Amino acid sequence: DISALDILYFGGLTGPELILDKNKFGLRFLFNQIDLGDIRYMNSVGFTTKFDHVFNSFFTTGAGLKYEKKKFEAVPQRDSNNLSLTFNMNFYFKNNWFNLGFTAENENATDNEFSYQKYIPGVSISRKLPFGLTGSIYYKTLFSRYDDPATLFNKDRKDQQNFIGASLEKKIWHSLKSNQSVLFHLNYQHTRSYSNIDLYEYNMNLLQLSLIYNF
Repeated sequence: DISALDILYFGGLTGPELILDKNKFGLRFLFNQIDLGDIRYMNSVGFTTKFDHVFNSFFTTGAGLKYEKKKFEAVPQRDSNNLSLTFNMNFYFKNNWFNLGFTAENENATDNEFSYQKYIPGVSISRKLPFGLTGSIYYKTLFSRYDDPATLFNKDRKDQQNFIGASLEKKIWHSLKSNQSVLFHLNYQHTRSYSNIDLYEYNMNLLQLSLIYNF
């Protein structure tokens, strides 16, 4: 039944921000729900914290922490606590914004077969385009290592995924009074996955169209 592969994703992220001079502190509460066909695949709740500092109009840095508690309805062995740390810096050069980032993630699952560590370095370049558009290109690599051998294999799984993509974004509505906005976002991404287990090697192309409401 092909419909059993249909994915329905629903999520939310909201919370306060505090701006003090050149510093910005943010706290966000999050929830996610993923349905696979007619089955509830995953629920999660958690929070993120973020700190940004503006050195000047051409250079900024940021750091963040994210915690997420995941519950898998059909596979309780995958129930887990996920913690990640992120650092990034942004600088402006010749009409382009350059972003360098690094994320470290640890997922501690009920069954160690599903526990892992991930490390994600990445770079992106964005610039203003005509008609109020912002364009960007990016590249990142994800290195992952699982704690215990998979059930069907006699070795610990190790993956490397390379992502390259491009996106367009346009603000289609903005309220100066309430600082609310609606963004149109179009993204294309190509993924090449390598693994020491052949089952997890693949190529994938992804096209996303999003409408984002900020408030």
